[in-house]
Amino acid sequence: LRLWGKSFKAPVGQSTWFETNGVLYSSMSVMPGSDSTKAYVKGSSDPSTLNMGESIHVLVNQGDTVTSDKDVQVDFLTGDKGSTYELRWYSLRATEDWSDKYLSPVGDTDGETKLVIYNPNTFAINVKTTVNDDEKTQNIDAGKHLVSSVIKTGSAALLEETNGNNFIVLSVTDTKGGGQ
Repeated sequence: LRLWGKSFKAPVGQSTWFETNGVLYSSMSVMPGSDSTKAYVKGSSDPSTLNMGESIHVLVNQGDTVTSDKDVQVDFLTGDKGSTYELRWYSLRATEDWSDKYLSPVGDTDGETKLVIYNPNTFAINVKTTVNDDEKTQNIDAGKHLVSSVIKTGSAALLEETNGNNFIVLSVTDTKGGGQ
């Protein structure tokens, strides 16, 4: 797994429906690995030029992109705008590092761990999720996402795209209630 990349895509965003409103606030924080890095946000032809130690922070919708001419790191932050405590912080993988297979090692019945599975492709994909002895294959439309059932305590989940197409998964715990 590389720590840097040149292409990133938001798997969810401010306009994405999520049962606890946990992504009403969605943003990317872009940090360059070297001076004079040009970062293009949301397909803009006018880049932000950043030096090491600087960053830009942008609100995003599902599918929004950040590309750059040099390596950058991108943190992805989500939360419920009306919540007192709800915040999730991810180190986003560059799209060139996305895979057709993931293992989510942590389940939590009390916190209701769920997986958000995002299809970045221009065509539908089929993702098979295996939890313990149970398998379920679900179709995800182009550019859309789905939210899994609760991954129970003591369980892990293996996710595989049946035709080898890349996708990305976010693990979300504390998916019940209003985030208060």
